[in-house]
Amino acid sequence: MRTPNADKLNVAMRTSLRKRKFTTTVILSDSDDHVDDNIDGEYKAAVFVVDSPDEYDDKKSDESEEDLKSKAQRRRKSPSTKPKPAIKRVKSCPTSQDPSSIEDVVSDWRPHSKAYHDADRIMALQDDLLQWFETVREKRAMPWRKVYNGDLAMTEKGQRAYEIWVSEVMLQQTQVTTVIPYWKKWMTTWPTIADLAQADVEQVNSAWKGLGYYRRARSLLAGAQRVMSDPKYKGRLPDVPAVMEKEIEGVGRYTAGAICSMAYGVRTPIVDGNIHRLLCRLLALHAPATSPALLKKLWTTAQALVDNLPADGAQPGDLNQALMELGSQICKPSNPDCGSCPLRTGCNAFAELSMKPTPPQNETTRCDVCVSAAGDSISVAAEPAVTIYPMKKQAKAPREQSTAVCLVEWNGQSRQTGDKKWLLVKRPDKGLLAGLLEPPSIIIDAGLDTKERRSRLCSHVVGLLEPTTRPESSMDVVRDINRYSYLHDYVHVFSHIRMTYHVHRLCIDAPEPPALCSGETETTWLGMDEIAMANITTGTKNIIKELYDPPQLRDTRQKKAGTTRKPRAKAVPAVTGEKIVKIIKMPGT
Repeated sequence: MRTPNADKLNVAMRTSLRKRKFTTTVILSDSDDHVDDNIDGEYKAAVFVVDSPDEYDDKKSDESEEDLKSKAQRRRKSPSTKPKPAIKRVKSCPTSQDPSSIEDVVSDWRPHSKAYHDADRIMALQDDLLQWFETVREKRAMPWRKVYNGDLAMTEKGQRAYEIWVSEVMLQQTQVTTVIPYWKKWMTTWPTIADLAQADVEQVNSAWKGLGYYRRARSLLAGAQRVMSDPKYKGRLPDVPAVMEKEIEGVGRYTAGAICSMAYGVRTPIVDGNIHRLLCRLLALHAPATSPALLKKLWTTAQALVDNLPADGAQPGDLNQALMELGSQICKPSNPDCGSCPLRTGCNAFAELSMKPTPPQNETTRCDVCVSAAGDSISVAAEPAVTIYPMKKQAKAPREQSTAVCLVEWNGQSRQTGDKKWLLVKRPDKGLLAGLLEPPSIIIDAGLDTKERRSRLCSHVVGLLEPTTRPESSMDVVRDINRYSYLHDYVHVFSHIRMTYHVHRLCIDAPEPPALCSGETETTWLGMDEIAMANITTGTKNIIKELYDPPQLRDTRQKKAGTTRKPRAKAVPAVTGEKIVKIIKMPGT
């Protein structure tokens, strides 16, 4: 509980900081529940940056970097003679030790020893963690989360492994609430790994529609087929993590550890995005998210926690799930609920709210994992918080790419009958949006003019037609088809690509759809009902919805019970001197 004296000291500290002109910038972002073993995930957290406005002030933003450096050097040669106020540092979480100077708060350096990152304090609290997990195990009602039973036969454990495998792959880059209905439907369609092995790519892609990252679905299918085709697996996933990681498609170290620990009871660790963030805070590790030294430290710590379990006590799968749940629900990227954390008394980041680590005795014991903006140690903010861990990864802007898209629409003899079909092309089996259907498309340079774009698109469409039905030239397509138009641009952002679709439309009036060329590229004519059921890309779906607004593609999901939509406010013009100067949204008018 905060005391009046603490509040006064806090006010005094903030006043001192204002006088000394320190500013704090906070960058916050969210993350997914899981990070794919094979997809570059971002471990996102909060970063506090303390700058001196005398060097980096907005009013001086037009000055060169060299000018700023020279000014800083002159100031360092002539230090200020003004006395520095001795203000005690008070944190939001008081402890028995209280540093005596504000210099401890804004110090640029935080040297510490390797031993500072030992996991002994966490190990001592493992029972508290497991007891906490038992109280929340069923809270999110995840159907694949079951209590481990060591008495099950290996065939039954193999079935559990299959269920966990599907859930873990779905959870990569996808939230739990989204995954649950997909998992249930998947397990109804393919209740065993043998059933899945009999499916084909089109079927699994269809079941995966809406989850994105279709490569995950294909990996599940390939893994199931490998297990069922090789007798050595005995119809189930391997129970050795290294073997599973090496031999089963799409399975990385994390997924292998999760399956083997939860389904087979193997003492093996896991480190996903949540555990990465959690351990970075518990140990106060500040280093690039993918640095080898940091990853080695995290996996070593996770292994030590599993090895610390009693031989006849808690299961490693429970410990791993507890760590994931704690990272997901308590130690969140922003606004972590430290007060509810069962490990907070052993958390270095939490302790640093009130005290700094002990400096190393010598250079040989100094931590060589942590880094800072200065390249040596951690820069500590004026108002420390657990969210400075883990070190924020600099997000890369998605690369720009342009694609010319041609909606080729066939109309039957009578346009009034609504007899229409659209030409769709199957994408390659590997790469972006592999195996999905889309209209004829070509990658183009961003600066290509409309005329050249049209010419290339028409040539591409002609190449998809049976030679006996092709016009003599691509321009004959436009002349024979009668109706060609450039519609609009549509932007779709992938995780690493910002795609601009330049949408064109070709309408064909003929008794029958033109015959298509048989070759490596799969093409087909589909009606709107068939398109609604087909495995089309999200970009294609949105383009068709925007142009045609077919009822087959409208969102028919039911609203949650008890929710009501507020009536949309009408636009009311504000008039001055009989001129509309602004449109104001007025509720209830």
